[in-house]
Amino acid sequence: MIINIDLSFFIADTLQIQLNVLRLDAEDVIAGGNKSYKLKYNIEEARNQNKKCIVTLGGAFSNHIAAVVRQCKRENLKSVGIIRGDDLLPRNITLKRAEEDGMKLIFVSRKDYRELRTADETLLQSLINPLLEQNSIDTATCYLVPEGGNNRLGFKGCCEILNQQKADYDFVCCAAGTGTTLAGLAASIKPHQTAVGIAAVKDYDFINNNISTYLSHDHLHGTYKLIMDYTFGGFGKSNAELRDFTEEFSTRNSIAIEPVYTGKMFYGILQMIKKGEFPEGSNILCVHTGGLQYLQP
Repeated sequence: MIINIDLSFFIADTLQIQLNVLRLDAEDVIAGGNKSYKLKYNIEEARNQNKKCIVTLGGAFSNHIAAVVRQCKRENLKSVGIIRGDDLLPRNITLKRAEEDGMKLIFVSRKDYRELRTADETLLQSLINPLLEQNSIDTATCYLVPEGGNNRLGFKGCCEILNQQKADYDFVCCAAGTGTTLAGLAASIKPHQTAVGIAAVKDYDFINNNISTYLSHDHLHGTYKLIMDYTFGGFGKSNAELRDFTEEFSTRNSIAIEPVYTGKMFYGILQMIKKGEFPEGSNILCVHTGGLQYLQP
């Protein structure tokens, strides 16, 4: 689903720019958005390897955790979530729903989680296996998906996000956390198009290196820009201005957005239009990647 945004409320001089939204969020609030693309080939590979359980990791409000457990429930697979931080009660909505959908939760300290998050896939597997064994989980039946679906199969899925889009956009934009989605967009756009990622985290080197690795591995050369000006201090951080904008944008356009990812993207894109950073008459497509599950009861 693609809708057009009326820029006139937010910007006095719109420079005849068209802003459109590809609503991946409309597919499935819990398991949709970019997560369904990142998980598509990972779950397929788990099936090919005859694995019975998906193991992954994320924070207590993780959209990825929410999507993995919901997809596993549909696919009749077991799931295990390695969760950053202390085991706090009562559970928040994300973890409560995950447990209800059948996910086994294993909590690790923030220090240990940082080690897991920065490990390559081989090291990650060796670090996670003892955690699984300590919880009486048969590692031979498990298939590991890194945080956020950030692996080559996740990237492969993200390369399909624009498959059904026929319009000729000048810029294709998304929020960027790991950079996997941005890499997929950059790999699939046409030569005259540019992919733009609005970073939601303060980690340029990690995101940019991730994108470069995916593109170079497949000898792809998509044009992309990674914008670091609208992180609002880092992952999960915001201020009153961003929160007010998120609420106003959602109300004006009947599109729910949130301040962690999509709010920063739309705020950043509108600021860039105001500053003249897009040429007059540009046709822009913003990919709404979802991330609304923690707002759902």
